[in-house]
Amino acid sequence: MVYIPRLKNGALSLKEKLTIQRIIDPDSPTFDNKTQSAMRTYNTSNAKSASVLGHRAMLKLEQARKENPELIKSVEEVTPEWVLDKLKNKATNSRKDSDQIRSLELLGKYHALFKDYQQTEVIDDKQESLDDLDKEFRDLVKGSN
Repeated sequence: MVYIPRLKNGALSLKEKLTIQRIIDPDSPTFDNKTQSAMRTYNTSNAKSASVLGHRAMLKLEQARKENPELIKSVEEVTPEWVLDKLKNKATNSRKDSDQIRSLELLGKYHALFKDYQQTEVIDDKQESLDDLDKEFRDLVKGSN
């Protein structure tokens, strides 16, 4: 899995990012195959169109890399601390309230500030029931003798 950040002016669409991830991720079933990666991303069986789409996405990525060589970070470089720093930055510096709220929500979940579940207590009375049945059975057996 590879992290591909947002480029200036929205140079890569979400589908282009996904296509690139599928091409360069060694764990992907379509690793190193532009056409197959684009076919999966765009849900098409048209190999010619997919080939063009995959090639176009990679060209955009290469152009972006030339402009900023450290654009792509491997998963090993994306640590929990890095993600938390990005979320904190977004929560404090974003101009959009919705971005701030979402960042704060994710930070709160990370630090377990909210409970998304209801705690219930299970009482195991099976042993008592078995003991009662065993006693009743013994009483019945004794009573019939």
